[in-house]
Amino acid sequence: MKKLLVMMFTIIMVLLIGTIIYLNIYYHSENSVKEYLVSSDSVKVEKIKEGYFFDGPGTSDALIFYPGTKVEYTAYAPIMNKLAYSGIDTYLISMPFNIAFLDSNKAANIMKKYKYDNWYLSGHSLGGVVISNYASKHSKNIKGVILLASYPNKKIPNNIKLLSIYGTNDKVLNIKKYKKSKKYLPNNYKEIKIDGGNHANYGNYGSQKYDGKSSITKGEQQDITVKSIVEFIR
Repeated sequence: MKKLLVMMFTIIMVLLIGTIIYLNIYYHSENSVKEYLVSSDSVKVEKIKEGYFFDGPGTSDALIFYPGTKVEYTAYAPIMNKLAYSGIDTYLISMPFNIAFLDSNKAANIMKKYKYDNWYLSGHSLGGVVISNYASKHSKNIKGVILLASYPNKKIPNNIKLLSIYGTNDKVLNIKKYKKSKKYLPNNYKEIKIDGGNHANYGNYGSQKYDGKSSITKGEQQDITVKSIVEFIR
């Protein structure tokens, strides 16, 4: 009996230590994001309980963004700042251990605290799956969903419009699942393929394991993404 207890304790400790190690290994933001986390004449950047708020000249449209799994959320600051500069206020959400499904309802906290005419939800990779699932259950207050290298796995109501963006060199996105997910798309949706883009270029966190090599720069892919989102919302 004593040996069995010792064995069980050892297994539990190994699993616990393994989990802690896993949760603390993630893609870190590059130093280049720091300039986008500082207020400018056009965009006020504020640290809030849920993450960061990028307040630009716009007053009617706002976007809530969930980061990709195991990616430090500040890596997406460049896109968020540029969207705010273009008139779409953005909320960049931090997640427990950088995993969006551990706190999938954070969007609700933002929409309760701040008032806008139009709310848009967005996310990268698994963050996009999580945010689209939230939208499928709370469609009343949501104008649109924007997915970066992602897809829904639950039906998006037809009162929501959807934009899907992915790079042609993305080797992380599961294309088979992506194509199968089209049955969950609303009637009003648009797909944009970024020629030469990959999975990691939406954020400033370096290269990602198993990803394809991008034939365009990170900045080019992010600028195309921002332009596409602004056109979709406007």
